[in-house]
Amino acid sequence: MSFAYAEPRNRLEQVIYQELGLRLGKTTDPSAPLIQVTASVYSRDLTLGSNPAPADAREATVTATAKVLDGPGGRELLQVRRNASASYTENAQGLANFSARTEAEERAAKAAAESLRLALLGALSR
Repeated sequence: MSFAYAEPRNRLEQVIYQELGLRLGKTTDPSAPLIQVTASVYSRDLTLGSNPAPADAREATVTATAKVLDGPGGRELLQVRRNASASYTENAQGLANFSARTEAEERAAKAAAESLRLALLGALSR
């Protein structure tokens, strides 16, 4: 079964759509089921303490929701929501911190996409 995909609104949604399209297949058929994804990210410290450390352990968690619609603007057939996390380290280097956070967010988005894919396949196989 191939799906049509909505347009991504941010980088995380783009990563998820790319992963789903690669694994589930894409089509331009206007009558194909449409997958709409919303994704958000939350970062947090993994450690607490008052001693200054040369590096701080952090975690990025992506929450993704996928809706399968019966074509564009159609009724909702299915909705699944999954979370995935990836850890990274921050230090005193701003550019390295940005790169580490971005890479961790994308790893978490790919993991969330895989979890969404499996949930969609399980639900649609019934």
